[in-house]
Amino acid sequence: MNAIASALCLLMISCTTLHESEDGGFLGGTSDSLKPRPNSRQSQGRRIQNRAVASLISKSKQHLESGRLDQAVSSLERAYGIDYQDPEVSLMMAKALFAKGNEAQAEQWALRSVNLWGPSDSHRRRESWELISRCRIRRGDYSGANEAIKKAQEI
Repeated sequence: MNAIASALCLLMISCTTLHESEDGGFLGGTSDSLKPRPNSRQSQGRRIQNRAVASLISKSKQHLESGRLDQAVSSLERAYGIDYQDPEVSLMMAKALFAKGNEAQAEQWALRSVNLWGPSDSHRRRESWELISRCRIRRGDYSGANEAIKKAQEI
């Protein structure tokens, strides 16, 4: 039994990488490859969307069009679990939550999407700001809605 435990210890030590600390020493740690990463890639400044995420977004759009709002949100939650940095997932989640009447959460998701869209996606950033404005109008925040419209027009 001790031989198995020793072998496991050696295996764990060999899988650990060393990271240089700020003071020049080394700290043991796990590889950066174990940290969660989004499953999409960039190609010449454009985002390449994960196929599973694209399929789930497509399903969510169908659910939204047919009024199945809970199913739309469920599909988008799954898509978010696959790629949490996909701006379309965040925008679609904002639209689904807005349709459900949850303007506060919808606004947060739309703000997230604004920050995730790249510079070449100006029309999508504008769409996100317009949704933020509609969320604020529904909540009675007219000055905030005007700010969001101004940001949309600046793009």
